[in-house]
Amino acid sequence: MTTRCAVIGHPIEHSKSPDMHTAAYKALGLDFTYEKMDVEPRGLKEWMAQEAPKLRGFNVTVPHKVRMLKFAHAKDPLVDKVGAANTMINQDGQLFAYNTDVEGFLKALKQDLQFDPCDKHVLVIGAGGAARAVCVALFESGVKKLSMTNRTLVYAKDMQEELTPFYPLQMEVYVLNSINLLGAIEEADLIVQTTPVGMTPNVGESPLDNFVTVHAGHKVMDLIYSPKETEFMRRCRERGAQVANGLSMLVYQGVAAFEKMTGRTVDPQVFRDAVDLGAPLPPEAWARQNRIPLQDLAGDPHANDPLSFTGKRG
Repeated sequence: MTTRCAVIGHPIEHSKSPDMHTAAYKALGLDFTYEKMDVEPRGLKEWMAQEAPKLRGFNVTVPHKVRMLKFAHAKDPLVDKVGAANTMINQDGQLFAYNTDVEGFLKALKQDLQFDPCDKHVLVIGAGGAARAVCVALFESGVKKLSMTNRTLVYAKDMQEELTPFYPLQMEVYVLNSINLLGAIEEADLIVQTTPVGMTPNVGESPLDNFVTVHAGHKVMDLIYSPKETEFMRRCRERGAQVANGLSMLVYQGVAAFEKMTGRTVDPQVFRDAVDLGAPLPPEAWARQNRIPLQDLAGDPHANDPLSFTGKRG
């Protein structure tokens, strides 16, 4: 009997998850299907009651990741720390919630930048859902110092307060593109760009204006993966930094979800080869969907696929 899996969200037509999971099913000869299911927020409760029990597991994208916590019978400890779930597994009618983005981010750091955050200083740009998952990953890895910069400082301070019960290490927060930020940039070992600024089609934009303190000792990751090199990445690379985009994070979080749903391992290259780097959901559409003024948006570049997090402003 065919086993059904899915990804839910609203909108959902842009999702790359079916391409990746279906390619893995074929590679391993599994009798599984993976569907896109457009579920509006007002219809989520009904969908969870009627459709979720029919699935072995499902991935979750905007705008449902936070609400998933209410439906879970059990949660991985990271889920409460991140504040969202992107993978739900049905075990005998009980829903288990996971967030695979933390694992995906850390594996991407190791794969693309050969970077271990332990005892390092990391600067995170943005204060939305993607930034929170990145911060959790860094804290879990033993980061020595964590700095955050955001256009609207109150959102960075809010995240600092939300993470304090889980991690005693305090973050330093800066207004994006302020003079004070230049020193934090220079001192950081790793810079992680988590906002959608510079995503297709707005490829000429960068969240950072001044790159004067970016240097050859920096590792830089931009969670955007379309275009393959953002303006932010290009400017950092020209200053000598080693740069990487967010494709590996997308792949590794997807592989982790696949393994939880199927109980099988798969070569990440299968997922990578299946991804068509077409245009993701444009920032304007993401902002409109979440009722966020575009000028305030500094949240999640991954509105497509389960790599997206919450609708919280950046």
